[in-house]
Amino acid sequence: MAKGTHEIAHIYGSFHSMVHVLMSLSAGILLLCFQKPSTDGVGVCFIAFAIGNGLYAWWVNHRIKFCCKVLSLSLQPASKFPDLNKPTYYILVAGFLWNSLWILDVIGALNFYVPPLIIIALVLTLAWTTGVMRNVVNLTIRPIKLLPGCGGAYTASTAGKDLT
Repeated sequence: MAKGTHEIAHIYGSFHSMVHVLMSLSAGILLLCFQKPSTDGVGVCFIAFAIGNGLYAWWVNHRIKFCCKVLSLSLQPASKFPDLNKPTYYILVAGFLWNSLWILDVIGALNFYVPPLIIIALVLTLAWTTGVMRNVVNLTIRPIKLLPGCGGAYTASTAGKDLT
């Protein structure tokens, strides 16, 4: 990334983090002002969360430059092999459609006699299906990972022979 983009990301990240910390802290203080046992407990939790969020934001801001460099380097091989993008996009669309259908199934499962069991079964099918989709994408890009330019030892002529 360019230096200007890094600076914008750093400024936005620190501002965004500061807003979250201040919002959580002010909500916690407001809840403590109500002086009821239930709001006191939630207010203390909000204040603890704000302190933890502030410490995490301070730690992450030091790593933004490194993360930008890693992200830009990881995207370089994608432009070398544009044909691999198409199956990945198909899998993303299929995953979106499956998740949309799954959400409707969960809503419909609430009308069954034992909704928790139906929802647990749906969660297991969702996990299995997304695992299959991930494996399809991994198998699709496997020959490219083995090319010399992408860190592997095979050439383009021998990579195709591995799949047969």
